[in-house]
Amino acid sequence: MIRADHAERAAIGLDLAVARILDHAHRQIERAEIAEEADHAHDLAGGIRQRLALLAVRMRASSLVLASIASAILMTSLRRSAIGVAAHAG
Repeated sequence: MIRADHAERAAIGLDLAVARILDHAHRQIERAEIAEEADHAHDLAGGIRQRLALLAVRMRASSLVLASIASAILMTSLRRSAIGVAAHAG
C-alpha cells in the first residue's frame, strides 16, 4: 500500500510538472500571438493613415483642378458675354 501511495504521488507530481511546462509554453504562444496581433493592428493603422493622407492630397489636387476649371469657364463666359455685347452694339 505504501508503494502504491508513493507511485501515485510521483505520478501526480509528474503530471503537475508536465502541466506547468505545457502551461508555460501555452502562455508563450499566447504572448507571441498577442504581439503579432498588435503588429497587425499597428500595420493596419499605418496603412489607414497613409491612405487618408493620399486621399487628402488627391482631394486637394481635385479641388485645385475644379477651381481651375471653374475659373476657365467663368473667363470663357465673360469673353462670350463681351463678344455678344459688342456684336449687339455694332
